[in-house]
Amino acid sequence: MWMYKLITAHSHKHKITNCTARAHRTPPDWAHETLLEHDAACRFFRYEMNDNNMGFGVFYAMFRVVVVVPDAAGGDAPGCELR
Repeated sequence: MWMYKLITAHSHKHKITNCTARAHRTPPDWAHETLLEHDAACRFFRYEMNDNNMGFGVFYAMFRVVVVVPDAAGGDAPGCELR
């Protein structure tokens, strides 16, 4: 998952082990998440955030990949997005 405050995130065996903050030196945000469900055919995943330093309690979320169709005015490019 993209975190705008991180420059790099190094992992070992699918776990983040080290994060590098941007130049303004604020500590990087982090979260411990557990993947609960993944369905490649239906293009979605569901996870639980267990712990973090951003002030959130425990919560569950689901992301689905949705195809983006360009509108008649050509405002959106074809592709996909997470919802």
